[in-house]
Amino acid sequence: MNILRVFQRHLLLVWPTVTVSSGNNQNHYEEIDYEVLKGCINAGQLAHGILTRKEMEKEITQLLNAREQCLIYALFEGVQGKEFVELTELNMSQVRGNTLRLATRTIPVNPRLISLMQEATDEYVYYAYGKGQRKYAFDASDDNVFKRMYNSKEETQIRKRQRLYSNLQRVKDYLGNPAINTTSLVESGRIDMISAFMKEDGTELEETLRNHREEMINKYGDILSVPSYIITYGEFY
Repeated sequence: MNILRVFQRHLLLVWPTVTVSSGNNQNHYEEIDYEVLKGCINAGQLAHGILTRKEMEKEITQLLNAREQCLIYALFEGVQGKEFVELTELNMSQVRGNTLRLATRTIPVNPRLISLMQEATDEYVYYAYGKGQRKYAFDASDDNVFKRMYNSKEETQIRKRQRLYSNLQRVKDYLGNPAINTTSLVESGRIDMISAFMKEDGTELEETLRNHREEMINKYGDILSVPSYIITYGEFY
């Protein structure tokens, strides 16, 4: 686990910037060795699913509707917002080239997401999962990507969010892949973006996280700290 070596080195560098109340001016961070750090890894967090872009794109080809393909791809690309508002209000008028102009930010996205947004916008029949493969109609007057069903009442934001959560859960069960959840998809997308920066810049993970912090925060939100992120997700780089 080379990433733990990086974190161990970080602890040694931190000491001069903090007050150590040992009374002997000794750097007690030096006592935190590799084996101690290895024992601190949260195995449960590392066990949660992370998908590469290629794996994610392969998974969504098994789905019946462009709507769900778009939902998964959008989460991977960092489209979410508080209470899923960026998703529930997503529409083609927000597209500017290969960027999305959302309510509070503009983010770069993969062209494939733009294509899926258009496919979902043009989709008016929903194929349900399960025996019989029942079909439902979308409301043609709804120009958002994730349309409400035909003849359904006007929905509150809570109801819209619940509908997408339920949609994601059904897809997760259908695919049998535990990584099809909001957190895993967003973090998978973050890893994909940071990995691309590392390759482009020729830098290691820690330096890349610091150099591209603003881009990362704009698209995927902030992380608790660089050291904690490295311990939790470093294995995926």
